Amino acid sequence: MLATNPNRKQGFTLIEVILALTILAVSLTLLGQLVGLGFQNAQQAQGLTEAQMIAETIMEEIALGLIPPDPVTDMNVTMTSDLSTLTVEQDTPWVYSINWEPAPVDGLIMVAVQVRRAGAQSTAENDSFQIVRWMRDPELALEEIPESSDGAPLEVGGAI
Repeated sequence: MLATNPNRKQGFTLIEVILALTILAVSLTLLGQLVGLGFQNAQQAQGLTEAQMIAETIMEEIALGLIPPDPVTDMNVTMTSDLSTLTVEQDTPWVYSINWEPAPVDGLIMVAVQVRRAGAQSTAENDSFQIVRWMRDPELALEEIPESSDGAPLEVGGAI
């Protein structure tokens, strides 16, 4: 039989308490780093989403003919709430560049719009997005509508 010391109290030893506190400190440190990493990734996702929305807006305005597809570099961007048009202003956080080249298919051009954060100090702030679209060459004249023998334009299509 084992003899137990009647004066010994039941509880944690000093080594067990130090070990438990060490595990707690390491766990809290790792959780803090994970929260910081999650916050950083959320900011990057927000910046990338904003850059994508701006690039798509510029591309749509080019497709609609509101902005010519002329090559530009690092033009400042600001979004105005009325009619979702872009205007050039100083000291805005986003810049865009437009470039185009002839597409392999006659009559089409390949337009590239790149949007990036102006004045990015680190790679974490370097939000950039590029969108490329093929569209009709604006230099080509629109095809004429064929006319009937009496001079009136022919109706294309019909009722379904």
